[in-house]
Amino acid sequence: MNKLGHCTYCGELRELTVDHVPPRCLFSKPRPPLITVPCCEPCNRELGSHDEYFRLAITTGIDAINFPKEVADSVRAINSLTRPQSRGFAQRMLRDYQPNPSRLTIDKGRVEIVLHRIVRGLFYHHEQRRMDGPIAFAFRMVDQNLKVSLDGQQRLDRLASSLVTIGNGVFRYSFESFLEPEPFGTAWLMRFYDHKAFFCVTASDSSEILGENSQVSNTAEDGGENDNLQ
Repeated sequence: MNKLGHCTYCGELRELTVDHVPPRCLFSKPRPPLITVPCCEPCNRELGSHDEYFRLAITTGIDAINFPKEVADSVRAINSLTRPQSRGFAQRMLRDYQPNPSRLTIDKGRVEIVLHRIVRGLFYHHEQRRMDGPIAFAFRMVDQNLKVSLDGQQRLDRLASSLVTIGNGVFRYSFESFLEPEPFGTAWLMRFYDHKAFFCVTASDSSEILGENSQVSNTAEDGGENDNLQ
């Protein structure tokens, strides 16, 4: 029987399992030591349903020389979409694929769910407390289309200089607080496969990250092509 405790994500007192942060499926075997956080089964099942979509989207275009196992795993996963039980998932992936030019337009909602979960899990891991209550969350993909203010570039440079690595470049991350004494005001930089990077922020008050003078608008502005993973 699993032990009782409070889930990292919903906060409910339930029987607990563990959740891997970031998702375990991003790493090929043999996997490195991974961060785990306490998680109830309903949250694990619901949040985990987006992991495979995220993995296939995020591995599009990664370097096959530096990440040969991950590319092979991704190819096997794509080939498995021909199975009848995977038909619904395959149709969703194909719906988001634009053949001209060759790119995958991401489902931002599903990507946001995974990134938000990673942030909450890592916050719990480092702070030993959960992000309690409704937490506002926003993210931007860091690429050539991202317009960055001077202060924003300094923040991104600061985060980039202190990245923690898990799995030989599969995942790198760093974070800092920006709204002291607001307990959940954080800024994050996350890189996957040294290919896709995301800037993420959290706060208890949504105006702190989504308003005209918010941390997101003061750091990075979406240049309009930010929904595509190439």
